[in-house]
Parts: sequence; C-alpha cells; structure tokens
Amino acid sequence: EVVTTRANQVSSNHIDKKVFLLGRRRALNSNIPFAPNTQNPFRIGKGASESSNGSFPWRGNIAEIIVYNSALSNANRNRVESYLAIKYGLTLDQNNSATVAKNYHDSQGNTIWDGSINGVYNHDIAGLGRDDISVLDQRVSKSVNEQAVVTISTNSDFSSQNVPSARPAFSSNDRSFLIWANDNGGNGWTTAGTPYGTKILERKWKVQKSGNQNSVSLQVDVDDTDFDIDDFNGTLYLVKGSDLSAATPLAMTDDGGGKWHIDNVNFADGDLFSFRIKYPVPILSLTKSSIVLNDPANGTTNPKRIPGATIRYCFTVDNTGDASADHVTVDDNLTGNGRDQLLYQQSGSIVQDINTICDCAAITATNGTISDRYVTIDMGTITDQTNAPSTARGCGYIEVKIK
Repeated sequence: EVVTTRANQVSSNHIDKKVFLLGRRRALNSNIPFAPNTQNPFRIGKGASESSNGSFPWRGNIAEIIVYNSALSNANRNRVESYLAIKYGLTLDQNNSATVAKNYHDSQGNTIWDGSINGVYNHDIAGLGRDDISVLDQRVSKSVNEQAVVTISTNSDFSSQNVPSARPAFSSNDRSFLIWANDNGGNGWTTAGTPYGTKILERKWKVQKSGNQNSVSLQVDVDDTDFDIDDFNGTLYLVKGSDLSAATPLAMTDDGGGKWHIDNVNFADGDLFSFRIKYPVPILSLTKSSIVLNDPANGTTNPKRIPGATIRYCFTVDNTGDASADHVTVDDNLTGNGRDQLLYQQSGSIVQDINTICDCAAITATNGTISDRYVTIDMGTITDQTNAPSTARGCGYIEVKIK
C-alpha cells in the first residue's frame, strides 16, 4: 500500500495530521498537542515508546520511505504517490471524493493516467516509465492486485526483478510512460464485437502513453488462481487498437503453465487490448451458372435458349472453413430473365471432393423438391476441406424448360 501522512503546524504547540491510503484521505486528527522532539531519535516502525521493543511495533515489510522537511501540497503529494504506485504496481484510489478518479502525475505534474477519461478502465493499474527527477526506471510491471494477469516488460523476462542494467531500456526520453488498466470484465469468452469464427475475452484493457518508448513484450496468465480464464483450444491471439472488432490478431507464444507472451508490441495512446481465440466454423460460398442442355430445333448440338429449351442452373457450394456444415440447402425461385417463362422440371445434388469441378450436366440425382416456382436442393452435410476434402463441395442443379 501507499500510505502518506501529512502534519501541518497550526500553532506553536498544535498540529493537524492527515493520513492517506492509496491517495485517499482516511483519517484526520485536528489540533493535536505537539512538542518539538529534540531529544529522542526519529522512529519508523518501532512503536510508540523508546523501550527495546516499543509498544504496538510495526510487524511487516516496508519497501520505501520518503521524508520531507515540510508538508507537501496535494499536487506534490500526488506526484510522490504516483511514483510509488508505478514502481510497486499499486492502484491509487479510483473512487475518491465526489467519485472523482485519482489521476497519476509525473515529477513535473503532467498527467500520465487520467482517471476521468479512462472511465471504467480503472482496475489493476500498472505501468512502465522513466522519470529522471524521481529516479524512476520501471522496465517490468504487473499490478499486485489478486486478479491482475497481465505483465508488460521491455523484454521477454517477466519474472526477474526490475534491475535496469539487466533489461533493455524502456525509453531514451525522460518522462515517458506506458500505463494500463482493465474494465473488470469477466473471465469468459464472447462472440460480441469480434469477427465470425472468433471469440474475445470479456475483460478488456486500455493503455495511456506519454513520451516516446521502445516496443514491449506482454505476457498473460490464463490459469491465474484468482482470475482463471475459461479453457480454450488452439492459439491465443493479442488484439489491440481503437476498435478491437477490426484489430488484426497477433499470435502469441505458449510458454507453458498457462502463460502466453508476445514480443515487439507497440501501443498507441488510448489503445484497447484483449485476447482472442478462434473456434471451428464452416465457411460456405455459393457460385451459380447455367447451361442449355437441348432445344427443339438443335437438340443437344449447340442448343439455344429458345422456347422449349431445357436449361440447367448449376450451384456449387464450397466449405472452406474448419468445421462441417449440416443440413445445407439451396433455395431458389427463378422466374426467368424477363422474357423467358420457366417451368421447373427436376432438381438434385451430390457432394464430392472440393478439388473436383462440379459437372452440372452429369448429375442424375433428383433429390430436390419443387413447389410451383420454388425449389429446394438438399446438399446434406458438407465437411470441412481440411479433415474431409472428399465431401467438402456440394453440387446441385435446377432443370427448367422455357415455355
């Protein structure tokens, strides 16, 4: 946690004392009697007395202590809290007074995370950054919150400590930051807002970028104990951009143990990101053509489209997906080209190898159904071309006679 205390002397022998936790004021003691300590040493964590153990001693770890010789203004206090939050993966309070989210600022007071603009993306905030005045050089980061599953680093080492000498630089420019947070979405997969044949994780992240920075590596733990993402088969993809439904999927590498990573990621300011999977789906396409089989004047030799001619309309249905399509039917209600008056004679279909061209004239099956001007051709099951190419193409026809 980031705990900040501030004491303001309000008289020669009284002070006001405030305590802040993650940027939010949690306690205020006013007009406390105060006498300058000129005899006893400055104590941190020892307790309330000068005995060997002290009373009520602190029992725990303290990562960092920063002491100033005067009370900090709210703006300067926030700069210190922002520095500590980024360094240790802590989320400053995002439900501050009047429900105003807590912004993060660099050492010069520039906003590097705008809680009001980023809205619902206010969970598990973490970031990389360089700020020379505050001696911040964060090259790997993950929120310490229990449901945080994303780690971002300047290389593919996601487990070692943040030792700058052992990692590539985040940026060659001072006061450069990449900060991210999520919308607290679920751990399941949804088809909403993603292309056909894919699913996207319900949880989404948003980044805020300032300054110039190098590409980064990103890792996600899909088997995290506190946020266990639903199981999936195949490859995991990173999607990023302003519109995730149109984002190009970037294949990630399976590191084992539920962890997946990707290198050389470049984010734009305001980008969203999440994770996508593919699932097997049939992808059907239909092509249509026609041939004249015969006519009363020429028979089958160079027949013409004249009254009494028999015409076959041919349909080719291909399945180029990776799943079978069952109960495939082709429906048509041909009414001629404006001159012809057509009379349905028969219809039928076969399924065959996708590498074999449909021979419309050779089909003898009559398994289609005709009702007045309407016809339905039952193609049956058309398998996917990868697993069963021999039945991945359906060929059908409608045979009509010109009146």
